[in-house]
Amino acid sequence: MSETAGPGDDLTRAQAHLDRSLEKSNLGGDRALAALLREEGQAFLSLMVGCLRMTRVHALDNDAFDKPVAELESMMRRLAKLLGAVHVVVVEDQVYLNDVRVRLDSRSDTVAELRRQLAHHGAGGLSFHEAMSEEEIRIFVRLLSGPAGDPPRVALAQAMQAKGVTQVQLLGTFRFRVSGEGGEALNQVDGAMAERRGRSAITEAWSNLERQRMPNPLPVRRAVGEMMKAGLDGEGLLLDGAENPHGAHAMRVSKLAMVLSESLGLSSGSQQDLGVAGLFHDIGYANREGATKTEPGHSPPFARHATAGARLLMKQRGFHESKIRRMLAVLEHHLDLQDPVATPTLFGRILRVAEDFDNLSQSYGPNRAMRHMVGGSGSLYDPVIVQALVNRLGRWPPGSLLELESGQVVVCTGFVRDPDRFATPMASVVLDADGNEPSQPSPIDLANHAIKGPARA
Repeated sequence: MSETAGPGDDLTRAQAHLDRSLEKSNLGGDRALAALLREEGQAFLSLMVGCLRMTRVHALDNDAFDKPVAELESMMRRLAKLLGAVHVVVVEDQVYLNDVRVRLDSRSDTVAELRRQLAHHGAGGLSFHEAMSEEEIRIFVRLLSGPAGDPPRVALAQAMQAKGVTQVQLLGTFRFRVSGEGGEALNQVDGAMAERRGRSAITEAWSNLERQRMPNPLPVRRAVGEMMKAGLDGEGLLLDGAENPHGAHAMRVSKLAMVLSESLGLSSGSQQDLGVAGLFHDIGYANREGATKTEPGHSPPFARHATAGARLLMKQRGFHESKIRRMLAVLEHHLDLQDPVATPTLFGRILRVAEDFDNLSQSYGPNRAMRHMVGGSGSLYDPVIVQALVNRLGRWPPGSLLELESGQVVVCTGFVRDPDRFATPMASVVLDADGNEPSQPSPIDLANHAIKGPARA
């Protein structure tokens, strides 16, 4: 991107790059795959729910189960060959098979029945990482249609594991929309809950990839959507990574990338795609080179984790725009702006700025990190994106420790609100004038206080 080019022009060029990659597949493979998934998905869900219903009147060893179980086994094998992992997510009256919404006969209560059975066990979906045998299907149906344990989802997972049904993963419930909510209510998403769901989604995806299982991108995408609705604020860049360093880093990079994309004027759909790419950007480290399913293996070195991550994401079947954007961003997120091989796409350039700023902030503090970013503008980093970073994070980026003339020490938590308050963000008191920690968080507007200068960490 040149300094005179607007973000809209650059996005158009990036889109043209994607279009060339997608031209053939969009015209044929992707549409054909989606149509086939809807057709096969209808049959698959109808068979599965039909078997669950039959348990109310027949024992599973009854001959009446022979034909539907055999058909379900055959259908599962076809879907596994077509998709690899088969992900079923149910939310309200909608059901998704991988990324495709399956439309069932409006007179059928198949979705409602499946939702009830899953909710009974505290679940909202299922991932089938391999096809099951007929005997395993009978065990799965018996356990899913049976009584719930305590806690329900964990108990069901343990029961399936004990019976040797290891191909099935239970997904938690995920709130897309509550019936009757309007647009205003949808924007009132709890930020802490959105962050927890985001960390949970990326942790689950990481865990699946470590076990050579393809993750379901839908919960990750929905988690990003909830974070956007909750609002992107500076406190999201202070997320502690003690319990899950990878998840915390991925969350911070994802949030900062979305903040930058918003400042650059990208559409909400592009912001969401970039947020998902941010959560997946280091997923290549989950690749266990040379390891079998029963061996721990080891992660690829830094120099190869980007290509390893892109290869993992390419295993998801189909060729749709979101997948290609994710794959390119993961592949390019460490490329320099003036890379001798190729200029990274817009998503790759945004992620490079977001990731480097987070890594440097964790090691040296946000102020030194910002100085490094500005120093690399035009060579390592896109200057327009660096300028967006400066404009949004301000003189004292989130995480900066400052001492006030009053003797208080504060940590900056807010983004720039307007040009007049470029150097006076919102903050939180960490030490009072006597050097004591406050009993509870104490927000403070630095526009109303005199800043003495940076405080010692």
